[in-house]
Formats: sequence, C-alpha cells, structure tokens
Amino acid sequence: MSTDSGEDTFNETTNPDMPTKNIQETISFNSGDTLKETIIPQTTTKYVQADLSDSESIVSDNIRKEHSILKNLSKMVELKIKELNQSKSILEFKYNKYKWYHNFWNIGTIFLSSVLTLVESSKLVFVDEINDTNDTVNEFLILSPIVLGTTITCCASILKFKKYQESMEEMYIVIDKCISMIARLKNKDDDITLIKNIQKQINICNDCDSCDTSEMDKLIAKFKSEVDEITLSFKKDIINEFSTVYKEIELNINHRDYKKYLKLINDIEYKKHILNKDKESFYENFHHVINKKRVEKMKDDVLERKKSDVNKFGCKVRGS
Repeated sequence: MSTDSGEDTFNETTNPDMPTKNIQETISFNSGDTLKETIIPQTTTKYVQADLSDSESIVSDNIRKEHSILKNLSKMVELKIKELNQSKSILEFKYNKYKWYHNFWNIGTIFLSSVLTLVESSKLVFVDEINDTNDTVNEFLILSPIVLGTTITCCASILKFKKYQESMEEMYIVIDKCISMIARLKNKDDDITLIKNIQKQINICNDCDSCDTSEMDKLIAKFKSEVDEITLSFKKDIINEFSTVYKEIELNINHRDYKKYLKLINDIEYKKHILNKDKESFYENFHHVINKKRVEKMKDDVLERKKSDVNKFGCKVRGS
C-alpha cells in the first residue's frame, strides 16, 4: 500500500500536464533546507515566549496602557513647547519692529519740535537784525515755522493712527503669557520624567529575583496613579489655558509674519544648534596640558611668600 501511494505521489508530481512552476514549488517545499528555515524560527519564537516569567508578562500587561499614555503625553508637551517658542519668537521680532517705528516717529517729532523752538526763539531775539537782512532769510524765518509745525502735526497724526503703543502693549502681554505657558509645560515635562523613573524602577525590580511581589505591586499602583493624576491635570489646566494663549497668539500674528520671520528663526536655531554641538565636541576632545615650569614657579612664589613679611593680601604677618 505504501509503495503504491508513493508511486502515485511520484506520478502526480512528475505529471507532464502539471505546470513547471508548481513542480518547482513542490520540490522547494519538500526540500530539507527550506523546511528547516521555515520551522526553526517558529519553534524558537515559541521557546522564547515560553521562557518569559509570569511576573514579566504581568508587568507588561499592567503598565502597557499607562506607558503608551505617558509617551503620547510627553510628545504632546514637546510639540506644544516648540510651537509656543516659535510663536514667541515671531511676536518678539514684531514687537521690536513696532518699537523701532514708535521710537522713530517720536524722536523725529521731538527733533522737529526742537528746531521749531529754535527758529521761533531766533526770530524774537534777533528781530531787529532780521528786518535788515535780505528777503531770502526773512522768508525762511517766516515759512520755516509753518513747514515744521505742519510736519510735526503730520508725524503726531501718523503715530496716533498706527497705534504702535497699543499694539506693543498687547504683544507684550501675549509674550508674557507664552513664557508662563512654556514654564508650565516644562514643569509637566519634568513631572513626566520623574514618572518615567518609576517605570525604570519597575523594570529593575522585574529583572531582580530578590524583589518582592508586594513591592512590585506598590510600584505599579504608584505608577498608575501618577499617570492618571498628570493626565487629569493636563486635561483640566494645560489644554484650556493653551487654547486661550493660542487664540491670542493667532490674533497678533498673520501669514505675512510667518513668511517674514520663520526663515530668520530657523537660521538662528540652526546656528544655535551648531554652536552648542561645537562646544560639546570641544570639551569632549579638550585635554589640558599642565605646564610643569608654571607649576614650579607657583610653588616657588608660595614659598617666597611664606618667607616674606607680607602675606598675599598685602598685610603684615604677625610677629614679624
């Protein structure tokens, strides 16, 4: 029976009507090497899973949800800090631009007012000499106060119309709110880092054979409660306040500001990053070489100072 079944199988395999592709797939499936490659990884995976301890699987099941929440919360905090820093930088550039315009028109008005006062005072002091001068000087002294007064009025009207002072005050308030919000977000980021330390303690306790199950349960309960507390605090306080600050930011920034200042901000951040990396690499590769001659000279100076009657502060030594 077995011989006939083997012959039937052989005949089915070597049937000329069967396509060549199916014959090759059958041969590759029946080959020993291919069989080992497909079976051994599966058995190895089952072996590894069987070696996992009960405590390790319980820990991974218990804190997997909280770990995911904490990871997403950390990414959210970092993203919001980045957005606020960018908006704060744009507002600072815009504030400095408005400040320059405000100072320009104010200083110009002060300068023109001073010139007008000088001309009017000159007319009163030198009134007799002005009448004896030529017509050009006389016309200048008559027309210049009119021109200066008109220019001063125009500058004051432009300054009042543009409302630079009010815009600067509004942007200053928004910048202050951005700084406060960034500080609160960084505080939350530090809290998340401390909670991650509890997770590290859980992993260490899990790897340690001498760790008690009760201690493990306490760490897991503490980790869960900390994650729930920081998540609830983030929902109640941070999200609502961030929405309010974001609304005020968007009211003070338009699309032209992004187009004008973003490239400048990115260039500054890039240069700052390069400088920080250069400083880190410098301190890593820097090796201070002690100059022996300089050290010997310092020793000699100290010995000579001890022998002398005057100490290093220039005061006389007692008993000298």
